[in-house]
Amino acid sequence: MEYQGRALRHEIKYLISLEDYLILKSKLSHLMSLDDNAGLDQSYNIKSLYFDDLYSSAYRDKEDGVFRRKKYRIRIYNDSSQLIKLELKEKFDKYIGKTSRRISLDFYKKVIKNQLTHADVAGDDFLLKFYIEIRTRRLRPRIIVDYMREPFIHDKGNVRITFDHKLKTDLATKDLFSHFGSPIGVMTDQIILEVKYDDYLPSFIHNSLSIYQHQITSASKYVMCCQAERTLNWKEIYQ
Repeated sequence: MEYQGRALRHEIKYLISLEDYLILKSKLSHLMSLDDNAGLDQSYNIKSLYFDDLYSSAYRDKEDGVFRRKKYRIRIYNDSSQLIKLELKEKFDKYIGKTSRRISLDFYKKVIKNQLTHADVAGDDFLLKFYIEIRTRRLRPRIIVDYMREPFIHDKGNVRITFDHKLKTDLATKDLFSHFGSPIGVMTDQIILEVKYDDYLPSFIHNSLSIYQHQITSASKYVMCCQAERTLNWKEIYQ
């Protein structure tokens, strides 16, 4: 799938129960390979700092179902500073596109302190675009999204299926490396199943997923964490 000359991938999301997760994981483990990045427990931690503007456009566009929407985020894995990525995820209805750059810890610190300069992004069109968004739309760190991911892959169709669980956020900090946070659980009794592929989904994988078609969702971990924050804030107001 292409949109204005850009290669896009299919993305389908499901909310499934813990029981369905165990059954489906068992099936897929015989059909697909575990991603090499997974640890001994077959998972790894993802922590992302999402950005939004003064009008909460990323949040509102998702809630309103806008056809084309986008979110910037900075992502780390297993709390390590060895790999820090700035990403732009764009959604075109049921298709996604992602642009990513590896950034340094120094670059990250400048971003969260709002000290990024034009010199820091010179020579890279993507970083320059991010910098312009910071200056013109007042893009700022919004919320941390933290979860565990179990990833399975298959070469045919470039399929990637992930189980995301233990979703939480941290309302005390907007620093991915802070040791003074206070994380709160956002979703504990369900699993987010994400299915991504290029042009086609192999039939043997599709058939394994077919019993879950009625559970397709537009669940956004970013939106879920923002809603959890709002719920807690309202509780504090009325206590």
